[in-house]
Amino acid sequence: EKIHRDLPLEAQYVVPFAYKVRWYMKLNLREALHIGELRTMPQGHPDYRFIAQEIWRKISEVHPTLAKCAKFIDWKTYRLGRLQSEIRSEYKKSAWEK
Repeated sequence: EKIHRDLPLEAQYVVPFAYKVRWYMKLNLREALHIGELRTMPQGHPDYRFIAQEIWRKISEVHPTLAKCAKFIDWKTYRLGRLQSEIRSEYKKSAWEK
């Protein structure tokens, strides 16, 4: 209620972010590859990049042969992963404005 007074829209997120929620996913190899390759890109948020990398670590522990299919999982850590993407976007935007 204290937050709701000053920030009514943001207050709705306070309780959900205060809990850890367990959930399960059932994926086939194609789906796991798609999620892994898409969500480990440098532009991704560090939290979901870590989760996607962990999924592939677990897959490779259980199915090492299948895990070799993942050619484009990015295992690197980036401090400012979105920075290059944002710089390109601003460059394109400024080119259109000229």
